[in-house]
Amino acid sequence: MVFIAVFFTLSVVDEGFGQFPTCWTSITPPNDSIYKYVNPDSVMIDTCYSSSTYHHRFASKWFRIEFKKVIFNISAASNPDTIIQRTWRDIDTSQMVLRANFDSVEVHFGAFILQKWAPDIGDTTNLLSQIFLLKFNNYVDIDSAQAMLKTITSINTYYQNRALALNEVKDFMQIKERLLESSITTRFLRIQYPLIKSSQIQVFDMKGSNQTTFIRFLQASSDIVDADCNLLTAGIYFLTIGNNIERFLLVK
Repeated sequence: MVFIAVFFTLSVVDEGFGQFPTCWTSITPPNDSIYKYVNPDSVMIDTCYSSSTYHHRFASKWFRIEFKKVIFNISAASNPDTIIQRTWRDIDTSQMVLRANFDSVEVHFGAFILQKWAPDIGDTTNLLSQIFLLKFNNYVDIDSAQAMLKTITSINTYYQNRALALNEVKDFMQIKERLLESSITTRFLRIQYPLIKSSQIQVFDMKGSNQTTFIRFLQASSDIVDADCNLLTAGIYFLTIGNNIERFLLVK
C-alpha cells in the first residue's frame, strides 16, 4: 500500500489585518514562552520561495520614534496608563518637511498611528516626553520601513521589539527548509530536520488528538527519521517538531 503526503504551511491570521499568505511563518509570537520577552504581535518571515521579499521580516508594531523637539504640545495625563494617539496630520502645518516625510511613509506602507510612550509626562524639552510608538495598520517589511523612517532627520528611530537578526533569519530558514524537504515513500514519512534525535516529534489529527502512539519512528541518520504511518487512517494531520508545525494529507 502506498501513502502520498503533500506538505502545506499553515495559514496565519492576524487580529484585524486579514489573512497572511499561506507560506508566511510566525517566528516570534506574542509573549513567547521560550524567549520570555513581551512581543506585541507575531513577527513573520516570508517563506514564499517565488516572492521578491523571500526571507524578509514583517511586523506592524512598534517602531520607536524619538522626536528631537516638541511636536504635539500634549498635556500630561494623570493616569500613566492613558492611551494617547496621534497621526502625522496632527503635526502643526508649520512643520512642512516633517509632515511631508510622514506622508511619504503612509503612501509607501499605509496608514499608521503614533502612540505616546509616557502619557503622564507633558510635552517639554524632556526627551522622554517626545517618544512615540508607531503602529502600522498592516504588516510591513521591518527593514524597508525602518530604512525609510531613518531618512527623517528630525527623529531617531528603531524597531522597538525583538525580531530575529538577519543571521538568525538565515538559520531559521535553513531549519524550516529542511523540514519542508520531508518526503514519503511507501508507508513511511521521511522527516529531515537538524538534531532530530534530540527533538520531540508529535502528530495530531484534525480534532487535536495526539496520534503519535500509532507511529513507529526509525532513525535513518543523525538528521533523518522515517515515520511508519501504517496504522494511521487517511486524513489531514499536523506534524510538530519543537516549535515548527506542518500539515500533511495522508491518502490511502
